[in-house]
Amino acid sequence: MCSSSSNQYEADRLEALYQYDILDTAPEPVFEELVSLASLIFQTPIALLSLIDEQRQWFKARVGTMPAQLPREMALCTCTIEPDQVLVVSDTLADDRFFQHPLVTVKPNIRFFASAPMLNPKGLAIGALCVMDYQPRNIASWQIEALKLLSYQAMRQIELRVHLLTMSQAILNCSNVLML
Repeated sequence: MCSSSSNQYEADRLEALYQYDILDTAPEPVFEELVSLASLIFQTPIALLSLIDEQRQWFKARVGTMPAQLPREMALCTCTIEPDQVLVVSDTLADDRFFQHPLVTVKPNIRFFASAPMLNPKGLAIGALCVMDYQPRNIASWQIEALKLLSYQAMRQIELRVHLLTMSQAILNCSNVLML
């Protein structure tokens, strides 16, 4: 599997993730639309917007048959958040990092995997947008660029979500003060 990040990077990454207060929240159409678009662009049966905390990979949005979360040690996207770059694996059985991975060797038998990190403004990868297929495949360079753009948009939506929640709370606090 992938090597682990430095302790400081991982601590900073987790702190950034938790500041977004997005884990275990209800589905939101904007994120569902982004993974649907990724699935359409790549013509894959699985597309995921995943956030990776200390223990698990949690899916904010998903297309295809995947559970709501996986233990972190089963997270293919861990390989994306560590080097902070797009990862494309045309055939997981031919890749030393994945050929023995449970998601590859047993159901769902993932054979193709592409993932782009979701980087916050400080460059910390809080998660990834990924697509998967049950058969090996090659992709075009424009698809890699599309995956990057979708991951940028996902991160922008997460940032916007935080700003809207902060503003809503400020308005509520002002309303409460005015009512006194």
